[in-house]
Amino acid sequence: MRYLILILFLCLSRPAMAQDTTVYDKVLTAFSEQFNAENVTGVHDLYSNEMKEYMPLENATQFINGMHKQFGNIKSHKFVSAQEGVHIYHIVFDKGTLSLELQIDAVHKITGIVFDEL
Repeated sequence: MRYLILILFLCLSRPAMAQDTTVYDKVLTAFSEQFNAENVTGVHDLYSNEMKEYMPLENATQFINGMHKQFGNIKSHKFVSAQEGVHIYHIVFDKGTLSLELQIDAVHKITGIVFDEL
């Protein structure tokens, strides 16, 4: 059974400005902290304006709560690769490991996030 949790890729035709892995790691660390605290507002604040329009707070609440219930806390992340402005990580949760595709914009806001099974 596949666990395609969320597919949100906005503005894929625009190249992402922030390609630096360190910046992505900081954004992912912030996401992990807010996710583990089950702070949906904190996660939502990490989204770009376009992403917030696509995923309003109510939808983000369902996503975060559902992910946390199913997989638990994020324990660690490992960078795998970067392709066309999308950074790919392996994310280790309490209850399993998923692949993450992450895209951020020039001001370090999340514009796309996809969790999938490995």
